Amino acid sequence: MKIIISIIFSATAILLFFTWTNPFLDDIKILNAQSEIFNGALERSKELQSLRNELMSKYNSVATEDIKRIDKLIPSQNDSIRIIIDVEGIVKRHGLLVKKIDIGEFSATDEKVFGSKPDFFQTALIEISAVGSYDSMLSFLADLEKSLRLIDIDKLDFTSSGEDVFEFNINAMTFWKK
Repeated sequence: MKIIISIIFSATAILLFFTWTNPFLDDIKILNAQSEIFNGALERSKELQSLRNELMSKYNSVATEDIKRIDKLIPSQNDSIRIIIDVEGIVKRHGLLVKKIDIGEFSATDEKVFGSKPDFFQTALIEISAVGSYDSMLSFLADLEKSLRLIDIDKLDFTSSGEDVFEFNINAMTFWKK
């Protein structure tokens, strides 16, 4: 009799396991898999927080004077008047006569300017016409090259209208962050 009761209890336990407990085991397996995914995401989140903190400490370690210089190099907004004033000041400093400084149409940059991420920058076309000596123009170009404002000269034409008097026409681009 004891054997029969043991067999009945064992059969009942096995039957209960497969009918009632086994579906919970499948749910536990699914929850364990999700837990591993969430733990991986949590680890990645901690790595990103660490990277963010590291970048913020690097950013905070940059002197405000250097940040101002970077903003002058590629400003966060278009300031046509400031560009004209800066270029005109450089032209006059070298004894050239300004005939025209025009800021042209603004456009989105293409890939050949900044690589495959042109969405961050826009360009403005600058046309400069000036009259003066060849040496003055060379020193103007050297000063423009050393200027903090990023200006990319695309085209330079000049014609002679007398002895050591030239008319210079420059087409250039300047950039700013969107």
